Amino acid sequence: AVRTQQPVVREDVHVRTNGAYKTIRLRVRPIPRLEQQADYYAVIFESCDQQGGEASRPKASEPLSAEQEHSLVQQLEAELASTRRHLRATTEDMESSTEALKPANEELMSSNEELQTSAEELDTSKEELQSVNEELSFANEELRRNNDQLSRANSDIKNLFDNTRIAMMSLDKRLNIRSLTPRMSDLYNLLASDTGRSIMDIRARHDYTEFEADVKRVLDTLAPVERRVSTAEGEYMLRILPYQTLDGRIDGAVVTFFDITTLTRARADIEQLTEARARRAGELEAMLSVLPVGVLICADAKSGQVRTNRMGADILGVAENAEISGQSGPPPFKLLRDDKTVASAEFPLQRVLATGDHVRQEALSVERADGVVLDIEVSA
Repeated sequence: AVRTQQPVVREDVHVRTNGAYKTIRLRVRPIPRLEQQADYYAVIFESCDQQGGEASRPKASEPLSAEQEHSLVQQLEAELASTRRHLRATTEDMESSTEALKPANEELMSSNEELQTSAEELDTSKEELQSVNEELSFANEELRRNNDQLSRANSDIKNLFDNTRIAMMSLDKRLNIRSLTPRMSDLYNLLASDTGRSIMDIRARHDYTEFEADVKRVLDTLAPVERRVSTAEGEYMLRILPYQTLDGRIDGAVVTFFDITTLTRARADIEQLTEARARRAGELEAMLSVLPVGVLICADAKSGQVRTNRMGADILGVAENAEISGQSGPPPFKLLRDDKTVASAEFPLQRVLATGDHVRQEALSVERADGVVLDIEVSA
């Protein structure tokens, strides 16, 4: 029909409808077109079983009468007009829908662009968040290491405080206890739970009554204070220093009590021994001064300085308690053995200092500076 622009009829066409096959007649006829319209074709499906049967329909080979053809054309034109109206309404509806959809489409495109921008921003934010997470992870690791170091430092300080024999405490500006070592209980009736209390509310075991005034003086002047205090058990050296924070602020005081009981007792013992030694030295000097024999004493082997008692000074012709040193020059006397001068290094006392061997009753002569010669017997 498209090729020849003539009606085409096909008989006995079998189609399946509602589960059964049915025989139909298929007609295709060109529809006269108006100006500037596309070609239209009427496709007609006729049932061969409808009322009237084959006899009521003209044969394909039979020409239509003018009345039949006119009726058919009117019918087809009416159907075509209805189809055109329906097509026009559908087209208008479609155009209206298209116009209505344009803003929605624009909004959708705008939303898509915004969504794309948001997605890009989200990717950027994701990268930034990942970078922040990495920095946070690094900071957390650094914080963990710092916490470990702080924990170790706190453990070291705690062990130092628990095991040191120094009594120490830190006070704030209102004299409240910040921290203390166990040995502070030797000087105050303190418990570990007393942290935060004022030290002035706790009874002291020492005789130091100017504690509060000295702490305030340190806070005002920043000059350290040292005092010697006593308890029933011993002696302590008190030292008060300003408590300085890492940023240089003064935020209290550090109080330290050093146990000097042993040192004090040792010093007293040394003083007693020194006094006893001085007494004995005096007694020895008095005894040496009255001995009827000459005595030479070398107190320093390195310097070679020699002292003599009264009788020794008379024998040698020197002043009593005079210091005789071979390093400063020859002695003011000579020792003779068989009328021969004995060198200073061969003096009995020098030989003992050099060898450690004893000299017993060695016969010598001494020639004094005044020319007097005396026979002597020397033991060293």
